[in-house]
Amino acid sequence: PCHAPGARKHPGTAALEFLYKGEKPSVLEQRLDLTPTLVATFVRNGVKIMPPFRKTEISDKELSDIGAYLSPR
Repeated sequence: PCHAPGARKHPGTAALEFLYKGEKPSVLEQRLDLTPTLVATFVRNGVKIMPPFRKTEISDKELSDIGAYLSPR
């Protein structure tokens, strides 16, 4: 819900759009530079306005699946 297409409806996409200024895609599914380790680091530690997510909110298995999904195909 935070990083899907449509910056007006998704605050994570809007924040990345502002940060990257078109140099990188703001929609995470369009990125080609994400690794499972990088995704896990941001999810577990948070960054700027994105809060960290505990294992009770996103399990290690779910996080691994998200990282694999967002990694370059």
